[in-house]
Amino acid sequence: MAERVLELQAPAKINLCLHVGPRRGDGFHSVCSLMEKVSLFDSIRVGPSREGMRV
Repeated sequence: MAERVLELQAPAKINLCLHVGPRRGDGFHSVCSLMEKVSLFDSIRVGPSREGMRV
């Protein structure tokens, strides 16, 4: 049986400014970010292995 592998590209970005606000009542923080996309990608391969999932 052929190995089933999912291969994706995750686009990169640069955070020019990132402000994380105080913790809210729900446990999360408000976030304000200024970002710029760049023409770089991470290649991600996901597939089964004897140990379970391999990333």
